[in-house]
Amino acid sequence: MEATNGKIKDFFDGKKQHIIPIHQRKYSWNKNDECKQLFEDILKIGETKPIKNELTGKLEEIDYYVGAMVYKDITDSQITKRVVEDGQQRITSITLLVLGMIDRMKNQPRLCAIDGVNDVGELIETYIINKYSKGDEYYKLILNDSDKQDLKDLIDMVLSNEKITAKMISSHKSSKIFANFGFFRGKINKNNIRKLYRGLLRLQIIEISLQRYDIDQVIYETLNSTGKSLSTVDRVRNYLLMGLQPEEQNELYEHYWRSMEILFEEINPKYFDKFIRYYCIMKLQKGIKTDDVYKNFKTLTNNFSNAKSTVKELFHYAEFFMSMFFGNETDEKLKIVFEDFNNSNPLEFSPFLLKLYAAYYDGKISKNDFITTIKILESYLMRRGLCGLSGNQGSDGTVSRMVRDIDISNVVESICSFLLDIKGNLRFLDDDYVGNVLKDKNFCLFRRNKYVLEKIANFGRTTLIDLSDVEITPIRIDRDIDEKYLTKLGNLTFDEIDLCMDIEADSNEEFIDKRTEKLIDLILRVWEYPTL
Repeated sequence: MEATNGKIKDFFDGKKQHIIPIHQRKYSWNKNDECKQLFEDILKIGETKPIKNELTGKLEEIDYYVGAMVYKDITDSQITKRVVEDGQQRITSITLLVLGMIDRMKNQPRLCAIDGVNDVGELIETYIINKYSKGDEYYKLILNDSDKQDLKDLIDMVLSNEKITAKMISSHKSSKIFANFGFFRGKINKNNIRKLYRGLLRLQIIEISLQRYDIDQVIYETLNSTGKSLSTVDRVRNYLLMGLQPEEQNELYEHYWRSMEILFEEINPKYFDKFIRYYCIMKLQKGIKTDDVYKNFKTLTNNFSNAKSTVKELFHYAEFFMSMFFGNETDEKLKIVFEDFNNSNPLEFSPFLLKLYAAYYDGKISKNDFITTIKILESYLMRRGLCGLSGNQGSDGTVSRMVRDIDISNVVESICSFLLDIKGNLRFLDDDYVGNVLKDKNFCLFRRNKYVLEKIANFGRTTLIDLSDVEITPIRIDRDIDEKYLTKLGNLTFDEIDLCMDIEADSNEEFIDKRTEKLIDLILRVWEYPTL
């Protein structure tokens, strides 16, 4: 590793190209946060007058430190190519600021003239392009993913004779490249452009040139202290791909990692972080806190050959995850099973469920045993949910013990034995306990009350009744009935559905109590207590 002090201008100047590797996250600075701060800092340093050195008596410019630029050279042409491992957010934002200055100077050359700059071409050739190069080598900064084309398009627009309008910028509404360029350009005017230029000349960096692939990750984790914090997914992606050659990075990213990103972008990216945690618990068979996921993940891969197989394995488990929890299952029977199962809030049991799905996918268990196991776990969770007790016990090691102790080769009997052996508050609630809770429960406040009544209404039917558009209604609304009876399970039904209504009773209260008991009996049959 070589480290030297330098100016940001010198970092850009010359026949150089800075490449953001595919494993790094996209450009993510926000215009009203990081970009606003950068603009104000550069403007402030440009406004600061030189100070007198007490020892030499000379006036000296005050420099402004903007962090480290970490890169490794991969020169394979007439220009110097560098893979930037840390500093993407800063050099991209500085590039966008300079493009904003160029655009202002291009359209208002006399008002925005800068002392010491002969023409706008000097800024362009220092910061933006390699004038006589062709193809991608023409651009001094090459971003990754969709940002790459956005930046190239923006540069081409700025350097053309075309006037860039606000409407043209807003047409790229999903691009932070265009949004932040628009922000910078809107802040630049004839009164501050010279100060901004002086500020740019005073920007100081530490250039760190990496010499070996095997220290990249250590350097990256040590220095990545500025800008937005990295998510677990960001750090895992960097860890897996950083040490590989660019061709291998691109192959694994395009074929596997990007496919996973697309899967999770369609629902909510936060589930990607959750999935990585569940995968680690499954592999390591121990409880893992959210803040410790990355540290534990690194123990799974200790060489780059292993990293390749891990990326591919992660992709396949991500497909299992999406099939079970987000409707991607193609087998119609399993899809229905998963839809029911997800009403029991099973997400924290994902480590065991990922292992279970993999065993089914690999032919180690039958579809019937797979479904039966899901149903048993659903009963465990639904009974607890009906009684107001949490079933999500991943943090206390229950799930990791399931991964470790349940015998996949005899999975149905093994999960029954495991769940029935749990004692105390986490136990599998028996019929008596559930019945006693439900007989007096305010079922109107239970958020899954409609789902429960739907399952009761369709219990034992070969042809299911579609109740998705039917509302729950109370049977008795008499003012002379004690209020606690009005909210009981036995007082709720569906319009136009005869659901356990053939009950003889001498009073409304007796009718509701008897009907409650009948519905509880059906609930206990829908979500059965297992037997060995």
